[in-house]
This record gives sequence, C-alpha cells and structure tokens, in this order.
Amino acid sequence: MRTALLLVLLFTLTPGLGAWAEDKPDAALLKKQVVDWVPVDYAAFTQNVEKAKAAGLEEADTLLPMLDAGLLFGDVDKLKQLAPAVEKAQADIARRRGGTIESRQEVARSLKLAKQFLALAEKRPTEVGHRAEMFRMFYYAQVTLEHARMLDAAVDQYAIEKNAKEGTAVTWEQIRGYLKDGSQIATTGATIFGDKFGPYKCGASVTIPMETYQKLKAYLPIEAWGDYAPK
Repeated sequence: MRTALLLVLLFTLTPGLGAWAEDKPDAALLKKQVVDWVPVDYAAFTQNVEKAKAAGLEEADTLLPMLDAGLLFGDVDKLKQLAPAVEKAQADIARRRGGTIESRQEVARSLKLAKQFLALAEKRPTEVGHRAEMFRMFYYAQVTLEHARMLDAAVDQYAIEKNAKEGTAVTWEQIRGYLKDGSQIATTGATIFGDKFGPYKCGASVTIPMETYQKLKAYLPIEAWGDYAPK
C-alpha cells in the first residue's frame, strides 16, 4: 500500500513544453495506483507516491496509504513523520473516502496501529521486523479471503445469468467480467502471491490455492477460512 509532508520530490521537467506534455503522468491513474496499492513492493509504491505528488495529486489522498505502507513494512522513521500528519488531516481524509462511519473508522484504526507500533519500536526495537511481517501477512490473508468471496459471487452470478446447472465447470474468462474492472483479482485471477484460483464449478465454493494457504497458515488456521479452505 506504503513521507507525504516532508518528501523531497526530484522531479525535473523535460526540455520543451511539447515533450513534457507527452510525458506528463496521468493523475487519476497514479491516484488509483496509490489508493488501490497491494503491499508487495514497498519501493515501487514509494515511487508511485512521488509521481503522484509531482502530477498534482492531493496530499490527503496519499497520506493514509503511506501510513499503512509504513506500518506494513515496519518503516519507523516514516511512521514518526506520517502519524501526526494523518491525525491532523483525518477529517479531510475521511471526507475524501466518502465521509462514512467506515471511512472514519479506517483512519482511526490506521492511526491506532501506527501509534502502537511506534511504542513497541521504542520499547523493543528488535521486534519491529517480526511485528511488521505479522501485520503484512494478516493483511494478505484478509485480502485473499475477500478475493475468494468475490470470485464465489462471480461464479454464482454467472450461473444465474446462464441458467447453468450445479457442478457445471466454469472458466476464468467466463467469470472475469463479473469482477471489478482493473482490480488486482480481475487482472490476474491470482492471490497476492501469484497463485492462481480455480478450478471453478457452479454451486461449489471457490477455494484458496494450497500454495497460498501454506504461506499463510501460521497466521490464519485452516478453520478460519471456512468454506474457502483448500481441499
């Protein structure tokens, strides 16, 4: 996912207005890359934030993803800089995310975790790496479970629209259109780790790829996956 106020942007315009106009990044696309970031490559995320800032993306749009990224990757220095900035701007961030109770809770939860992480870093700095990995892997498990639910719903929708019988095999291409266009799961059909979901059958729950389960089982036991547990 992963500072907003103190970040130094090394952004140099290319000579000539015409050349700059052709190379100017798309602010909307960069915003999507930042806000919808999947926390796998922290360095790539930081680069996207720099590009988004250079393209004029509002700071409030980047603050919360950057706080969460710092938390998930144990970046203590960045958390020290970002937590006060997010706290100051939390009302604006919540408003930009819809102003709902859920959006306010999301901001509050991120702030609380960041403060707890910083307190841990001061008392037991050697635990920072382990705790960050734990946060990250719990997040991966949460996203994987949500993707399984989305795929399950896509198969059900396909079965309803096509009047397909229970047990009918369904291909990835047949259900892909029922997922949010441009999302990580619709683009790849795989978990964060790159393990492919499937096969799919009407009336049968989509299950977590065994390879992904093996990577996450220390953080989420088999019973926690419910109907989506690997068979």
